[in-house]
Amino acid sequence: VPLGKNVYEEVKNICALQKESGKFADYIDGTGEDFVNAHIWGIISLYMANYEEYNKSKALKWLRENQNSDGGFPVYVGYNNSDLDMTAMALVAYGILGMDSDSAEVKKAISFIENNIGRNESAESYSWYIIARIQLKLSVDKALYENLMKYKLQDGSFKHLESLKKSNYMATWHGLLALSDYNNKASTID
Repeated sequence: VPLGKNVYEEVKNICALQKESGKFADYIDGTGEDFVNAHIWGIISLYMANYEEYNKSKALKWLRENQNSDGGFPVYVGYNNSDLDMTAMALVAYGILGMDSDSAEVKKAISFIENNIGRNESAESYSWYIIARIQLKLSVDKALYENLMKYKLQDGSFKHLESLKKSNYMATWHGLLALSDYNNKASTID
């Protein structure tokens, strides 16, 4: 979309991946119902392509049903181990699907992140939490920004874990999105 390309075929393919349950399939061939991130990224990608003609109520219902009791979201459907990155990405999907910071599910997810981000974090955890807060129109504590910056290397790239020495493509991509959102006080997702 930013390159000005017509993404109609991609949008059509993604929409065709929505299952009767409301979940977006794990793979482009329409198979798989194991990954929570496939569903979340289906929602995010359609929103960013400015296409909302899919069953949003079923998509929201599926997302709500797969939120763990601790407020977080797992990587794999049915797992009780909630993941910080996945939970922050789910917050973005909740925002896209019409929920706001007053929604009980959003509050639970934020609480999960706030209670766990200091224990098992990565550059992506901080990045996506910043992205989610801005997309939900919540303030971002400067400490979140400062913690993300601990992952930034001299060349401008980001490493996945603070203890690592090498950069990581995904950490860098997510870190740059978060920095853009933080510095511009506006959501890249929007």
